[in-house]
Amino acid sequence: MVKRLALLSVTAIFLSLQAWAYTVTGRVTAGKAAAANVAVKLANADDKEIGNALTDNNGNFAINDVEADKFVLEIAEPGYTPVRIEVMTGMTDTNLGTINLDEIIALGEVTVTANSRINTPGKTIVYASREDRERAANPINMLTILAYKAPEIQVRESERTLTIGGEVPQVLVNGIKRPMEFIYSIRPDAIERIEFSSVPDVRFGRCYINIITSRPPEGGWLMADVKGAVTTPRNFYTGVAMYSKGKNSFMLYYNGGYRHGRKEYIDEEEHYTGGGKDITLSVDGEPSSTIDKYHNISVYFTRVPSAKSMFEAIGGLSIHNNDRKINDVVTDLTQSYKRVNARGWDNLSPYLSLYYNISPSETATIEIDAVGSYSHSETHRNMSYSTGYESQVSTWGPTWSFASEALWKQQLPFAWLNTGVTFSYTDARNRYVIDGTTSRQPLTSTSFKVYSSMRGSVLTVDYDLGAGLRYYKVDNSMVTPNVSLSLQRNLGNDFSVSNYFSYNPMVPPASSYNDAVVPVNDLMYHIGADKLKSAQNIYDRISFQFNRNKFNMSVQAQVNSTANPFITHYWYQADPLGPLAGYFVEQAANGSRYLSYRFSGSVGVSNLWNFLSLSASTGWEHSRLKAAENYTVCSWDLNLNMGLYWKGWQLNMAAQNVVPAWSMTGSNEKTRWWPFTLLSLYKTLGRWTLSASWGNMFSRYGGRFRSETMSAAVTRSNDYRMNDQGNRVEIGVRYQLVTGKLLNTKNRTVQSSSGGDNGVTWDY
Repeated sequence: MVKRLALLSVTAIFLSLQAWAYTVTGRVTAGKAAAANVAVKLANADDKEIGNALTDNNGNFAINDVEADKFVLEIAEPGYTPVRIEVMTGMTDTNLGTINLDEIIALGEVTVTANSRINTPGKTIVYASREDRERAANPINMLTILAYKAPEIQVRESERTLTIGGEVPQVLVNGIKRPMEFIYSIRPDAIERIEFSSVPDVRFGRCYINIITSRPPEGGWLMADVKGAVTTPRNFYTGVAMYSKGKNSFMLYYNGGYRHGRKEYIDEEEHYTGGGKDITLSVDGEPSSTIDKYHNISVYFTRVPSAKSMFEAIGGLSIHNNDRKINDVVTDLTQSYKRVNARGWDNLSPYLSLYYNISPSETATIEIDAVGSYSHSETHRNMSYSTGYESQVSTWGPTWSFASEALWKQQLPFAWLNTGVTFSYTDARNRYVIDGTTSRQPLTSTSFKVYSSMRGSVLTVDYDLGAGLRYYKVDNSMVTPNVSLSLQRNLGNDFSVSNYFSYNPMVPPASSYNDAVVPVNDLMYHIGADKLKSAQNIYDRISFQFNRNKFNMSVQAQVNSTANPFITHYWYQADPLGPLAGYFVEQAANGSRYLSYRFSGSVGVSNLWNFLSLSASTGWEHSRLKAAENYTVCSWDLNLNMGLYWKGWQLNMAAQNVVPAWSMTGSNEKTRWWPFTLLSLYKTLGRWTLSASWGNMFSRYGGRFRSETMSAAVTRSNDYRMNDQGNRVEIGVRYQLVTGKLLNTKNRTVQSSSGGDNGVTWDY
């Protein structure tokens, strides 16, 4: 490991000495024929020429030694409509695909049929076309449409969830960190492109997605969106009121939801061995219910004094209430009894967020953000048996948290450099009452991280190199480094190969540092540990991509190895006064090693014949965990999606987890998810959008999964299903009103991948 880190350091020094330049390629056609000897020119923002070329007999062109992160491509061929395309490249070799020239017969649009996806070492850029923006019924539906160009992204519109490569990403909008629900406040036709990474990022420690939008029009925007199920009590509500005038913008945003699940079932099999005890419990779930309600309201103020600076202040309040009643019949070796388990929690959390962005020069940008929040939560769990046994647990207390980040972006002659510092602090003052006994658990955590990343090109290889150092303290302190290196080589106009490597030690969760005793159920307790080692994670992936016009395909292989993985250790603790004369205790611990191999592929076709989009992704994984016992799990996954578009109608079909295979999740646990299906229909009528969906089609069980704990001392299986979510039918209506005037259109340009008018170029 030391040698490999040293090699990365030498590589970084070597790369920093190289000239930073890339190549722009493409093909020009006129109708169905290649356009030969056509002059292609590149210009910077000041309209200064930075490169030119003539197309060959096949219409192909290549312009080398381009050093700008964005440029304008111009073609002024006599007899054809002039072409002007603005391109943001990511500082990597860029293929613009096919650019078709229109003959000058009458005034008309420029038709650009170019690659809608650009792969770079650190991220993937996907552009929204004019058709995409016109078709999108809402912001999350826009992400569904763009996911046909990036099948790594899986969107569940009905569940309002988003994953990349199976992981939940950090969401950003115009580079600013946002919660997932903020996506619903965006006008779908304002989304210009998305930028995402499907691998752990040195800044966030996980994958991310960045949604880039155009500047709001001057004037007002009102939006109301209501969606509800007709087969079960479940509703979503969204409202936006925005007004922009000059340099200032104001927005009031509300997001809420309600669900009353009346047919939930939990079947469990639990086997405990230890302390001379051999106990088997069988739990047969009876109809249970969950009432879940949440409300989020936020007020945004944004000021853009100039093109070089921006300030934003956000004040918000989040209210969430959850109550769950579980009814079941428990059978052990000696008796059978009914159990009623009532649990839930209430949370109230106001917060304030500040963000500032300034460009002191043409090549540098500074970003500063800070978020402070207060949270007051109360949790409860009351359990009673028909045998007379009862147990009550409650927790309440305030939590203060503060997080900030400062980021400096600098364009150097040979590379683009990002350097950042993050700090976070949490102070929780919780009080427990366990069966009449009161205890306190003050818990504070501090995290400080410094990171830096550099991207550029050396010879014909693009690179993205990152490194960070993190200090983390709860009861004990840890200092952990992390390193990532991504390389990409373009093979012709359409093929590219890339490799990503990362070394990322993981710190244990805060609950593993304290010694609080929290009942898991009537037979098991959890006790924290303060002698855990950090988990040393090494991740390596090689992938091949093929992108041509509307077709995108990728194949990849990856290995994930973790030394000292976090697992859960179990043992029996005698207690003559406890149930069954004792308790089974679980404690966080370190295993020996976790190792997994995965092979996956994805293919997507976007807007084929102007009415059809298709995508499919699949993967096979082999995982092995070495701990007190060794576990091996193999899994295979398959996801299918299709979209149809016609005269304001949109029909989407999704089938995810088509193969309900096992996968290893958490510490020493494996989980099996059942298939998820969704058929959704949208119709746009002016300012109105009507929607209808059918989820979990032909399913008796609705949302369903099964988890198994792998342990010689405690073996448990849990089968959870929500029957009222099967064959769920939902309808929705959305209304939006835009008033006022749009921004000055004299600088409107056409993105290389879209073929549509993206409005005024405006970047944060």
